[in-house]
Amino acid sequence: MNYRVVQTVEAFKYPKGTVWGPYTKKEDAEKRVETLESFKGSGLVDEGEFGEPCSAVRPAYEDGTEEV
Repeated sequence: MNYRVVQTVEAFKYPKGTVWGPYTKKEDAEKRVETLESFKGSGLVDEGEFGEPCSAVRPAYEDGTEEV
């Protein structure tokens, strides 16, 4: 089982409808939702088969090293 997050409110520089993941752990998907919410965004966690999980590098403005 994989998990993904479908963004429901614009956050960072990403529009509503952006898909994050897939993640192998639900906790990782829930952390993405928390991150979106900390930037006044939101997202919903989906469960299912979404292909192979891949690693991603977080944008610099997420970790605070670049201004938005």
